[in-house]
Amino acid sequence: MCGGGALMQRNLPLDQGTIAWLEEHPEEGYLLDRFVGMMAHELAANDHKGNRPGWLQMNESEAVAEVLYHAAKLSYAVRQFRQGDGRIEKVREFAADVANCALMTLDVTEQGAARG
Repeated sequence: MCGGGALMQRNLPLDQGTIAWLEEHPEEGYLLDRFVGMMAHELAANDHKGNRPGWLQMNESEAVAEVLYHAAKLSYAVRQFRQGDGRIEKVREFAADVANCALMTLDVTEQGAARG
C-alpha cells in the first residue's frame, strides 16, 4: 500500500490531486499516517479534558494561546533532545499536541463563524 494509505482508507474528502500526490510520495504519506496516529494517541491520552465539547468552550484567542503554549513546550523538548538531555518521545508528544491545538483552533473558529 502506498504512503497515505490510512488516510485514503478512511474515505476522507481528498481531491484527486492530493490522492495522486500521496501515491507519488509514499514516504511523506507514511509520515502523515504516522503523525495522524500520534495525534489520535494524544487526544485519547487527554480524554479526561473533555474532548471536542471541552475545546469548543474556548474562544479563538484562547485556542491560539494553546497553540503557542504547546509550541513553546515542543521547542524546549527539541532543544533538550539536541543537547542529549531529552527524549524523542517528548518531541513526538509535543509535536502532536501542537497539531491537535491547531485542529482545535480551526474547529473553534469555524464553529464561531457558523454561529455568526
